[in-house]
Amino acid sequence: MVTKPPRLWNTKLTEFSDSARRAVSADWIHEPLFEITKLPLTPQGRTQIMALDEYAGVVFVSQTAIQFALPYFEQFWPQWPTRQHWCAMGKGSAELIRAVDHEVVTATPPTTEGLLTQRALQDVADQRWLIVRGEGGRELLREALQTRGARVEYLELYQRESRAFDIEIQRLINSPLDGIFISSTQALNVVAELFQTKRAQAPTLVVPGERAALKALSLGFRSVIEAASAAENDLVAAWCGAKG
Repeated sequence: MVTKPPRLWNTKLTEFSDSARRAVSADWIHEPLFEITKLPLTPQGRTQIMALDEYAGVVFVSQTAIQFALPYFEQFWPQWPTRQHWCAMGKGSAELIRAVDHEVVTATPPTTEGLLTQRALQDVADQRWLIVRGEGGRELLREALQTRGARVEYLELYQRESRAFDIEIQRLINSPLDGIFISSTQALNVVAELFQTKRAQAPTLVVPGERAALKALSLGFRSVIEAASAAENDLVAAWCGAKG
């Protein structure tokens, strides 16, 4: 079962499902655990976008952040400023930035911790940085940059809302699933709530990165596969590697 939100899968689900079936001969069910909705652009957000050339770096925490930000950036900046560091967590996000002819700093591995090791984020004292993200989330990136002397701001363009689950999702949870692909710690929290006292008997979880894997184990799930990232190819590769 794949749990990514519809916005992230509408253009990729068919392609991914076909490649996954070829890879592991599996039947795939798409059951998003939460929905992503666009937030209105605030006056502060408008001011931040109009001042893009004043930031030393802009970090996009997800593909969704880029997808919501690009129309605004292109509206106010027909030609983007070029001296900034444009930073992305994963390969998919990096490709979206390169598609608009910009060099990009990518995280290796594709996590906040990986991004913080990149050279562009080391000597940032007295610099102004912008983090484009959804409402809420980890504070590690901002705190680390602030510790290094940067002035950090958020541009929050979307929010995640947990779905109201019906009888169908309960039926799926109780069906003989072999695995559940999870793309974020927020999705992991929802799965934990769905399984409640049955976590030890839950299907195998495929989660993005060590932090999510450790959290899944701490929540009581016993069968957990750690993928390199939340990217579709990494999730499938981790499953295939573990299941042979």
